[in-house]
Amino acid sequence: MGLASRPMRLFRPGILFLVGSLLLVIGAKLALVRSFGSDVPYADQWTAEGSTLFQPKLRDGRVPLEHFFFPHGEHRPAMTRFIAYGLFRANGNQWDARLECVANLSIHVGTFLLLWWLAGLLVSGRWLVVARLWSVAVCALPSIHENFVWGFQSQFLLLVMAGLAHVAGTLTTARPGWRWWGAQLAGLCGVLSLASGFLSAVALLGLALALVIGGRRDAWAWATLTANAALAAFGLWFLNKIYDTPDHVHSVTKLAMALADLLAWPAPRGYWGLLGQLPLFVAVGWAFFRRRETTHAWLLLGLAAWLGLLTGALAFGRGGGQDGILVATRYMDILVIGSWLNLMATLWLGCRLGMRRGALMLGFCLLPVLGGLGYWNLPGKVSAYGDLQRDYIARHDAVVHEFLQQGDPQVFERDPVIRSAFPHLSFTVGLLKDPVMQPAWPPSLQPDGRAGWLSQAARGVVHWSRLLVVVGLGLTLIGGFMLLKRGDEAVSAVPS
Repeated sequence: MGLASRPMRLFRPGILFLVGSLLLVIGAKLALVRSFGSDVPYADQWTAEGSTLFQPKLRDGRVPLEHFFFPHGEHRPAMTRFIAYGLFRANGNQWDARLECVANLSIHVGTFLLLWWLAGLLVSGRWLVVARLWSVAVCALPSIHENFVWGFQSQFLLLVMAGLAHVAGTLTTARPGWRWWGAQLAGLCGVLSLASGFLSAVALLGLALALVIGGRRDAWAWATLTANAALAAFGLWFLNKIYDTPDHVHSVTKLAMALADLLAWPAPRGYWGLLGQLPLFVAVGWAFFRRRETTHAWLLLGLAAWLGLLTGALAFGRGGGQDGILVATRYMDILVIGSWLNLMATLWLGCRLGMRRGALMLGFCLLPVLGGLGYWNLPGKVSAYGDLQRDYIARHDAVVHEFLQQGDPQVFERDPVIRSAFPHLSFTVGLLKDPVMQPAWPPSLQPDGRAGWLSQAARGVVHWSRLLVVVGLGLTLIGGFMLLKRGDEAVSAVPS
């Protein structure tokens, strides 16, 4: 009876919904890698991985530990380097940027599962299906692509996942336990990923300090205050010196304008998108001033504070240009989590107000956000960008092939657009000329096409991306429809 009933559990609506959602998110991002990814190193990879890690390993037989912590701008992306080095060694000392892209998806899956779990904490009933479908959508958007098709981008994905885990894991515990300690470890991983990784500790430090001043003096409050004070101090010490650049803002007015631009994202024009922030402010105020909602109040406030600090850091670092805020798609993984939180706040209020007129009005505030995301993800826009990106990658890889055949650095100078993809050209040339590096080149640069076992596995996984999307979409729709049809009791059984 037990064995017979076990297969039936796999076809429960909640399981179908979760499995389908996972397959859809993974398949959608693998499809980006398939469409315009490459196994050839790109941009900062040549120095941050090749010259720093792989060349010393092949030349000297070891990599000095301090190489993993070398500065990269104001950042010290140690976690990214450890991941890249682990993949390099496991792949038989072969460097494969496509393999790194596929491996980075495990971080993105972690972010998705955290959003899935948090949606279950904040939303209930049939609206939970909507909340989790929104989690699928923001994690599968094709327009947010950059961190998924460049190998050396895991630090951005780690920043989001570690920050979410740090804030949510800390604020959903009543006392220091395994989840609380895991959350602090996630905070440390964030610090070791990007310079702004310590901002989750700053947000939690501020909340813990407010609670202690307000009278909470239990073990959780003191432990959270102490641990995050230490993490914030370590993060400030660990980041490299921030050198002034034209992209930095130099006035409060410029900072405010850049911050408003980011908070209005993804509305295509004007500041209408700022309306999308209103539900979050209302939800935090509603929860904060109702004592029985304390846990949700601090969770919403903690996530909002962390995302606000990250957005402020981005506004400072990229808001000083003459053309206004410069937001490359690698920063949109941060902004899209803010869009997710705004909808969660709206649905959270709706669950408590019964979706009365007030909650519905707040829902209309999200129309610029939803319209903006729809605009940037129109099939025509996505396909047009895809065509440009494929052409760009083909030209980039052709230049590397030509240099390996001719050994003439001038091949990099013929196309100014492609030249910009080699910011540290002397290091790139040095790597490509070094005979010790020849066995480490990816399959497409090997004369015989030799591929390590992980490279072969990554190529195979990418090949099945479209099937994963189709199967995942089907299971997601079937599971979601069954949950909605069965009602609130069935939705409450969705795996959290």
